[in-house]
Amino acid sequence: MYDLLDRSLEPRGPDSLHDLASEYLLPGAVILDAGCRDAADLIRLVRAHNATGVGVDPVELHVARANAAVAAAELGRRVEIFQGVIEALPHPDGHFDFV
Repeated sequence: MYDLLDRSLEPRGPDSLHDLASEYLLPGAVILDAGCRDAADLIRLVRAHNATGVGVDPVELHVARANAAVAAAELGRRVEIFQGVIEALPHPDGHFDFV
């Protein structure tokens, strides 16, 4: 068992998540970022894949920062930010291509 515990899991950086997402995202995809914080990842994915996105976060400060980041990125027509939880979003089931 200790041999298994001593083996590296080959940790990767945060860019590996974007690389993984790239395998599934097509232009025009609709992305949901649950727990979006400042929306940095959502903004990056929307730009990289000519997509649209929705970010949701329960924390008011995160929502304010996300809205400011979306405005600064000039993506207000392609990204919506909501305060709350994903269960309360005004979108039907199946609306999102990638979560």
